[in-house]
Amino acid sequence: MTDNKGSLTDTSAEADEASSVVFESSSETEAGKGRLISATKDPHRILSYREHALDVLSLTGPMVMCEVFQNLLPVIDVAFVGNLPDNNDLAAAALATAWFNIWNAAILGFNTAIDTFLSQAYGAKELQGYAMWTGTGLAIAIIVTCFIAGLVALCGPVMKLFGQDEVLAERAGHFSYALIPGMFPFYTFKVLLKYL
Repeated sequence: MTDNKGSLTDTSAEADEASSVVFESSSETEAGKGRLISATKDPHRILSYREHALDVLSLTGPMVMCEVFQNLLPVIDVAFVGNLPDNNDLAAAALATAWFNIWNAAILGFNTAIDTFLSQAYGAKELQGYAMWTGTGLAIAIIVTCFIAGLVALCGPVMKLFGQDEVLAERAGHFSYALIPGMFPFYTFKVLLKYL
């Protein structure tokens, strides 16, 4: 390293001190739980790759698992219908699920917009704004869910319009009706999940 005059300065003492911080702190535990102290406790402490990975996984692991299990919900619905003796029920459930997924993507886009407002309000330490955007997000989710529920209810007539078999379209309509009551808690949960 050079200073303003271009001469070399000795930084080996600084490097030894930094490496000793990493080695000394790697054995510290928090309240005997065996968990390494994170960087948030001491912002000047340098984390090892292992400590950093554990911190990131402890934060992202539950979020990833939550998303995986939420996306398995339609698979479970179709798996239950697949155990019914008539194959037309399975075909109708697949049609209704495809119709539902079209509108599901649209409403999740509305909910994703809430992320930006919540992040900005929280980052600016405006907790009133944070609460206001959460309430607004819940209101928008309920209003848009009412609209989307109406579109999901049109599954049967739309499938007939697309030339599907009459019986199959009618069964798809019945399956889509069964999906509607779960939409309201699901989308309000999505907003509350973003709040957390």
